[in-house]
Amino acid sequence: MLRLGFPIWYGYGERVEGLIREARKIGFDYLEVSLDYPWPFKGSFQLGEVVEAAFSEGLSIAFHAPWRDLRLSSPFEDVRSASLKIFEKVVSEISNYEADYLVVHLSTDQAADRIEEIRDEVLDAALSSVDSLKGISKSFGLRLVVENVREDLEMFRKIASRASRICLDVGHVIVSTVRRLGR
Repeated sequence: MLRLGFPIWYGYGERVEGLIREARKIGFDYLEVSLDYPWPFKGSFQLGEVVEAAFSEGLSIAFHAPWRDLRLSSPFEDVRSASLKIFEKVVSEISNYEADYLVVHLSTDQAADRIEEIRDEVLDAALSSVDSLKGISKSFGLRLVVENVREDLEMFRKIASRASRICLDVGHVIVSTVRRLGR
């Protein structure tokens, strides 16, 4: 069954409620709520208000884990570990909401697409994070979905083999391919 999700993020500001109503009218089935800071911890309008508005419109919700500042594929273990710690805090905050899924990017700022000798380290960090993320998500009753971002298809295929669920973002594949080919 195909279900259509509409993205919502804090940056929409006061337009969020109107966008939720429009999403339902147009025929979307759920909202994918991006947990960009300050959500889920604070904000001039609370995450709970958005979730309630979605439910009142007959939409279910899913969450997109924070990706700015989190580097779950970093070969620097301290950076990766800190990112996992933040991920766990976020998951703890949203665990009381019934959600279809929680999608996450395994990203790093390292140029693994351009420097061959670091690819394995970045991949190993990503694989370690997948294992940790699965455990964290499961312990809070959330379905984890791993989405590609900067990885090429070969690297993402290896990551996907470790994940229970994946999202292949074709737009991200195109961008990473163009970067790699230098066009």
